[in-house]
Amino acid sequence: MDIIGTPWGRPDDNIGIGYAFLDGGNGDLSAAHVAEVYYRFAVTEHLGLTADAQYLNDNIKADTGPSGFILGLRATATF
Repeated sequence: MDIIGTPWGRPDDNIGIGYAFLDGGNGDLSAAHVAEVYYRFAVTEHLGLTADAQYLNDNIKADTGPSGFILGLRATATF
């Protein structure tokens, strides 16, 4: 889901959330859950900064597999 920033007075900004459930696949991976939230800040008309946080939980076979947060920051320039 993506929401533009008009309600808070920043119509060029975006905030978004997402969720994915991946079931099975190759026999070793029983399921994976991924949740994400991000905010895109329009610095100028041609420059944007996006902060992103994801949470990943993989279930490998019957055991609980790796899980944790992934944080990111991206700059996007248009010419």
